[in-house]
Amino acid sequence: LRVDAGARAVWLPQELILFDGARLRRRAEAQLDANASLFLAETWTLGRAAMGEVVRSGALFDRWRIYRGDALVWADGFALDSDDVGDLQAHIEQAAVLNANRALMSAVLVCDDPQRFVEAIRNALRAPSSHRFEAAVTHVGAALVVRAVSDNARWLRAALHRVVDALGSDAQDGNPLSGCRLPTVFHY
Repeated sequence: LRVDAGARAVWLPQELILFDGARLRRRAEAQLDANASLFLAETWTLGRAAMGEVVRSGALFDRWRIYRGDALVWADGFALDSDDVGDLQAHIEQAAVLNANRALMSAVLVCDDPQRFVEAIRNALRAPSSHRFEAAVTHVGAALVVRAVSDNARWLRAALHRVVDALGSDAQDGNPLSGCRLPTVFHY
């Protein structure tokens, strides 16, 4: 992904469903000019809860690198592999892994002074939920990072809606979501 000077980019794919036995390996890189901005969000779910699906085998390897100007501003990697840990369902039930949550979200905002958005995002993530839902937000240099897990991907999609709405209503310069709305397919 390349974002030129003064441009903004938003990466918002629908959640990725990892079915039992599926294997995915992805490497993604974003190169931003020094005054460009980017918001990206990825949501994964291990099977479809409504269909009673359980993921016992498979793999997910996801690696992101984001550069702004000449500097690496965010590097992230996520790996789950039943070849390494055995039964994935048993593995994700461990508190240090996903604490029995089957859906996870990562979002990154790269812009000038991302710290100014931390409280707005924290407030958006505090909405009540009848399902298990945990989220955190922090900033590291030019990157603001959001992590969330839930027992249901639908609750993560709702949290992402709230985050995008909170950022989209902020008309500050350099905000890549200013005036943006989620695509129609996200409303189903």
